[in-house]
Amino acid sequence: MGTSQQMTAGDKEKARLLVLVCSCQGYQDRNIKAADSAGCKAKRVACRETWLADMPPGVSYAFFVGGAQPQGEPDVWALNAPDTYHGLPEKVRAAFVRALTVPGWKWLFKCDDDTYCVLSRLLQMADSLTPAPAVISWPGNEKDTAHGGAGYLLPRSMVQAIVADKSYNTKGIDHEDKQVTYSVRRAGGCRIGDERLHAFMQRIPTPQNNQISCHYATPADMRRIHTAWEPGGQDEEKAEENLPPWLSAQGSRELPAARPKKRESKEKSAIALADGLNIPRGTRRIVIFSNVTRDFDPRALPLKPGDHCIHINRARQFFKVFDTPGVTHALVVRKGTERENGRIKWYAPPTSDGFTQVLYIADVPMRARRAWWREYCQRNARQCPTSGFICWQMAREAAPMLPVVLAGFAPGEQFGTPQWRGHAWAFEAEEYARAGAHIVRPDAPGMAGNLPRVKWLVMVCTSMQHEARRNAVRSTWAKNVPEGVAVRFYCGASDAPEAADADAPDMVRLPGVSHALESLPASVLAMMRWAVKNWNFARLFCCHDDTFTALDRLQRYIMPRGASMVGNPDAQRWCIAMHGGSGFMLTRDMVEMLAFQPSGLVRRAADVFISQEVQRMGGVLMPDRKLYHNNDSVPAPGNAQITAHRCAPGDMARIMEGLTK
Repeated sequence: MGTSQQMTAGDKEKARLLVLVCSCQGYQDRNIKAADSAGCKAKRVACRETWLADMPPGVSYAFFVGGAQPQGEPDVWALNAPDTYHGLPEKVRAAFVRALTVPGWKWLFKCDDDTYCVLSRLLQMADSLTPAPAVISWPGNEKDTAHGGAGYLLPRSMVQAIVADKSYNTKGIDHEDKQVTYSVRRAGGCRIGDERLHAFMQRIPTPQNNQISCHYATPADMRRIHTAWEPGGQDEEKAEENLPPWLSAQGSRELPAARPKKRESKEKSAIALADGLNIPRGTRRIVIFSNVTRDFDPRALPLKPGDHCIHINRARQFFKVFDTPGVTHALVVRKGTERENGRIKWYAPPTSDGFTQVLYIADVPMRARRAWWREYCQRNARQCPTSGFICWQMAREAAPMLPVVLAGFAPGEQFGTPQWRGHAWAFEAEEYARAGAHIVRPDAPGMAGNLPRVKWLVMVCTSMQHEARRNAVRSTWAKNVPEGVAVRFYCGASDAPEAADADAPDMVRLPGVSHALESLPASVLAMMRWAVKNWNFARLFCCHDDTFTALDRLQRYIMPRGASMVGNPDAQRWCIAMHGGSGFMLTRDMVEMLAFQPSGLVRRAADVFISQEVQRMGGVLMPDRKLYHNNDSVPAPGNAQITAHRCAPGDMARIMEGLTK
């Protein structure tokens, strides 16, 4: 191993490339509020022992943290900046300021301390580029921003522009990579995507490919990746250490190669039997493909970075979605029948390349281990669960908080018909319906293709005793609903008194949720789960039943780029929160995350709870005064306001009359 060339402000060597690795004093977990300083130091040690060990000429590096200088680590810059997650924008900008005091470098590469990077390839990339006002990063980000974990490359001129940018928000809730991208755009640049910088671990740098970086690598991952780059790393002795991830994930138990005939010896397969699904870190949603016909084109699915696809048996459709950036794939194999002799055997996977796991399902071991399998067999004598049902249950076991989408499955009313093979038992349909499973028909053009489609879904929070308010809304702003907009009222149903319109078509009664004030956060989450499962919407707008909403203006409204939640901040709150009465907007992605990944820390004020959850999940809050509080102006022909709050039924009629004059 060579000697590391750590970068300090007084370095005389003028490197062409400066690598800044973001670290911290102690990782502050946002959920349990526990600091892990030893874990952060272990990451830095792993970086030094692996990809930073042999520094190519022309490259220098430095770690940077906020706060005091760590003892015994001279290659760490201690910055006068917060060392917290939400302090990253200020911390990274402070690192850029210090980097500009170092002379000579032309390119700066910023990454995290859980990133593995091949510096020789990174330097070759930088040398092949003409310095321009641009940022080079992983191309898979759906918000078209740089990815701080996979790393982004900046020319020195752009770093100077970011430091000088007065609009760079150091105190906001944005990720630093978003703020960096926004500054690049304000300076006239753009983001250039390069797949060689990868945000996940399914594509790791090896001597046989051209990958430069991968993200979410543990210290053990870094050392395992690095063995392939050491002398002798490709020897047969070490081949076992470099098995593909899907094969190394298998268990040690054997499975039968085929069902033997009478008086035949029982053959054993050389493939081991895994015991459960392995869900990659960073997964946001699990998509299970089953019963996919030729008419079902997975390319129409809105697969997004962070999706983990599970393909059952032959998985022909796998090859159509393999190139979707940021999407991982696993294969589940079950027994099939040979056409020649009718014998039952195991399906062979079409290829192992690209799969994070190949899981073989065996009846007896799984039946002995899982209560849901035993219950199924008790209720359905002499019947085995379908592969789709098994995968769905295993996905719920492996990641109970993640949404699971069943792509290619039949809707509940179609179960038991010959058209949908493999789903002929009512028990599965009952289980899916009870869990509110998101099922997509084989002929659906998209993930929500079998659901009513609108641009804006307007959900109005109400209570059963507010019938007069609902009638005022129905007779004013919700009377003539524009195309692409749908309006529904929602209320808890567990203890709500009945009203004359309780069963109206526009009423959504949420079972198991109280209509009391202290249950509003749970009511909002239940409403979001209902909305995701029943509507294909692009944006969700939530308001109260004493709010007037100009639907034609809402229909034309375009949410700011990069915003996850738009509303009017309540100045009387003790924290940054959008006001629920004046209404707030959410993107579909954020609604799905809120509905299926709540933190459990529920506050009485629903708007404060939702606002804080959006921030906890890395979303962006953006204010807009078109969504107004009480004591402000109301929507009128002379302004652009969308809502007015605390409106009595008579007030709504007067506002509507003013707009229609």
